[in-house]
Amino acid sequence: MARSSSATPTWRVATVGWYDNSYDTRSIYAGVTYTPIHLGYFHFGVSTGLVDGYGKHPFSVYLFPIMAIQGKEYGVNIALVPSFHDPFTVIGLQVKRKF
Repeated sequence: MARSSSATPTWRVATVGWYDNSYDTRSIYAGVTYTPIHLGYFHFGVSTGLVDGYGKHPFSVYLFPIMAIQGKEYGVNIALVPSFHDPFTVIGLQVKRKF
């Protein structure tokens, strides 16, 4: 579950949401997404912010590449989240709708 607000077509601010992580705990995240490269419906950039639910620290910083495909009403975010501690890399898929 996620919610975001766009300041411009390049910046998405107040990206917040939650998911059930691989440790069977709920992770809550908040951050920003910057997509400076636009090729038609395709937007490429990075997402960064804070997430909880991992390790001994209350929050961890995340930074990962993201591709957004944005139509007039619906869109898809595809993120590649590399792992630094586990042997798995995550490919995230997020379907979105403008309100």
